[in-house]
Amino acid sequence: MKKDFITPRGNGFTLSYANCVENGYNCHFPNEVIVKDKDEFSKICLFDHVLGSYKDNYRSSSNFISADAFSMDCENTIFLF
Repeated sequence: MKKDFITPRGNGFTLSYANCVENGYNCHFPNEVIVKDKDEFSKICLFDHVLGSYKDNYRSSSNFISADAFSMDCENTIFLF
């Protein structure tokens, strides 16, 4: 498998995703994976998703645990750092 997403640790980045699509009220992201390539990233991004980990898989500022990447949206292009 080609490793397109390499972090300083060399093992991809954490992404948590929901079982729903375009639900602006959802805060539950029960599926956590380490993304290592573009194909995997593209499939997961079909669902609502967040970068990082949250206590009890519930997104809120008080439940934030950690993130090993961040994203920026610029002119409909996504950059991962």
